[in-house]
Parts: sequence; C-alpha cells; structure tokens
Amino acid sequence: MTPEEAGRLLAHAAAFDNRQPSPIAAKAWAAALDDIPLDQDAIDAITTYYSADGTPGERRWLMPFHIRHYRAIARKQRIDAANVVYDGDPDETGPEFTNNLRQLLRTAGDGQLGARTTRQALSDRRPLELEAGPQGRLQRALAAIGAPPRVTPGVANPRAVTCPHCYAAPGKPCTGPSGRKHRDPHPSRTKHARQAAAGITTGGAA
Repeated sequence: MTPEEAGRLLAHAAAFDNRQPSPIAAKAWAAALDDIPLDQDAIDAITTYYSADGTPGERRWLMPFHIRHYRAIARKQRIDAANVVYDGDPDETGPEFTNNLRQLLRTAGDGQLGARTTRQALSDRRPLELEAGPQGRLQRALAAIGAPPRVTPGVANPRAVTCPHCYAAPGKPCTGPSGRKHRDPHPSRTKHARQAAAGITTGGAA
C-alpha cells in the first residue's frame, strides 16, 4: 500500500471516527500495511470493525492491525468456501507446487473461484496437458480467472510435519489402520509439508 492509497483508506475511516488524515499518518499506515493492497477487502475491514458488537458509547479507534485481521477473516472464508483442490503435477518441484497452490489460494481469496462444494471442486479439475511445463499448466488452469504465477522458493519434507491423516509424529512414517508402516507418506501429509515450506497458513493474507 502506498502513502496515497493509505490516505484514501484513512479518509474512509474518518467517515466513522472523525479522525483528521494527514500526510504523516498516511505514510505511517503505508509502512504498517506495505504488503496489503488497497482493495475492497481492506475497505470492508473498516466497515466490519466499526459494525462489530461492542459496549454502547464505547469509542473505537481503527488501527492497521484491524485492517489485517478483518481482511484476513474475509479472505479465509472465501478460501474455505471454495474448497480449493490442486493435485499438482508429477514433474513439478516442491517450490513449483507450493507456488501454484499459493496462487490458487490467492485467487480463491479474491473471490474468483466462488463457493463450491467438495464434489464441485473435484469435478472442476481439468486435464492440464500442456506445452510449457508445470508453470504453463498453472497458467492454463487459471486462464479463466487471470491469476499470474509468481515464483516462491520452498522445500518440502513430508516427514518434517505431523500427518493429518494418521497423526504420525514428525520423523515417523505414516501408518495404516492396522498400524503397519507405509513406505510413502499420505498425500495429505505431503500437501501439508508443502504448504508449511511455502509459509502458507489459512489465517494469513492470500
């Protein structure tokens, strides 16, 4: 967010709390929200904050962390409702997988996937036989929703995390219902490890 954008954000907040926006305040807010865009979610965060239940007569004062908090909640709700499914590609690397998944989550957070049941999300997957490798595959998959890829480094080791399927502890192999050890980790554990390596969390900005 630039100082000019932060100034517009503060002008919107002033409609609720009668603050006096200034160039210095705009610069400070821009520094505090340097990784947050001035989008509708940021604007809506102000309305949500001042519309939340509270004590009658209580004076509220919007701060930068309120923008982060309520914007993240709104985006997480869209991501959860979209039931994002991305199986990846056998030829893509761990960093490519996490980058592609991150892009899908960001797209869902923007509301471009819409609310879908798990069945709908699975049926929406399209064959991605492509000419340009994994990155080209994602470009084609997202062509209808216009999300450009970004390169984000990451390293995934499934055994570095707890398996969400069988609850195998870090460093331990996955097991089946009978307790027999599996040579390969459960897919959900691999996915979780890739998300962790990419720094993807459901509560953060997408």
